[in-house]
Amino acid sequence: MLHRISLATVVAALLTALAGSFSADGGAAPKPGFLPGTWIGKGTISGNGPATEGPATTFSGKLDFVLVASRDGRVKGTGNWSRTMVGTGSVSATIVAKTRVRVTGTTTAPRLVGTYRAVGRFSGHGVTNTSTFAPVSLNEKLVITRAGKCRVTGSHTFNGVTTQWTAQLKGSGTCRA
Repeated sequence: MLHRISLATVVAALLTALAGSFSADGGAAPKPGFLPGTWIGKGTISGNGPATEGPATTFSGKLDFVLVASRDGRVKGTGNWSRTMVGTGSVSATIVAKTRVRVTGTTTAPRLVGTYRAVGRFSGHGVTNTSTFAPVSLNEKLVITRAGKCRVTGSHTFNGVTTQWTAQLKGSGTCRA
């Protein structure tokens, strides 16, 4: 029989790991940013979260966005963000979160902002349960690691989970600068 305490402990640990990585700032120093124009970005999310309070967790996901950088240093846009977390142990868990996002902020510190509901499937001791969790705010900084005239890249790692992305200036063809 699935014990409520063990399930509650597993859910709490997994949600803590999941939510903690969403607000990651990355602690990076300011970098050059996006030049004015429309940028098309896409990226991946991958890694293993800490197993200090529960089972080991594996993260995977993706993001995409269209960002318009203005001459006054502001950005706006839209996109999609999704992340799947899989935990194993006496109770296995798969939690899926996805949402449409707005791109806000500045050309040197853009952010993906949205609200999602995570859906989890938990199995153990012959019992399987599905739960939908209350809405959670997403406010993830796109940490810039390199900015060129037609290509901007970024990466940050928080609690073992890495978000990597690349954005290309619309209409720049195969430019890699």
